[in-house]
Amino acid sequence: DFTEDLTIAGWYKTPVSATQSDHGILIDKVYTSAWRIYTNRTDMNAPLLYVGNGYIVASSDYADGKWHFMTAVYSDTGNYLKLYMDGALDNENTSFTNTLSANDMRIGSTTGGDYHLLGNANEISIWNAAFSLAEVQELFNDGVALDAIKHSVYIGDNAKLRGYWRNDGAVSWEDRSDNSNDS
Repeated sequence: DFTEDLTIAGWYKTPVSATQSDHGILIDKVYTSAWRIYTNRTDMNAPLLYVGNGYIVASSDYADGKWHFMTAVYSDTGNYLKLYMDGALDNENTSFTNTLSANDMRIGSTTGGDYHLLGNANEISIWNAAFSLAEVQELFNDGVALDAIKHSVYIGDNAKLRGYWRNDGAVSWEDRSDNSNDS
């Protein structure tokens, strides 16, 4: 259940020739009163963080065929949304209020199974904490994927890591956190 402070982080890559007419989902937790991270063709393929009734869009198109590290931070207590790209703050909404609901989650498409991510994703982690810039940069690890279980927030309180999926080339992904959220 992810209804409070939240950080979602992961690596993704979309091709330069992305021609999807709508959007490709990186991670989705039901559209209404929930959250979703996706690339939206009408917003220059820029990553977009949608939470409940509000959203923020990254400042650039990242459909360049390269791996990018995206981190979305939602603070229920601080009333803000922040979107980090490759370890740097890209966009924020500092006067945001919303209530999240407890619904199913899916990586790579909507919970209904449509709007598949055009590209690849890896090292997806979900945390019950609103990460600071330093914590985002620690997970970004200068562009080298850091095992989420080695992150200082996990070491300090492993219950904050709600899910962690690494693509090892298998068809299904296994949750490497202590929560067994397998695909």
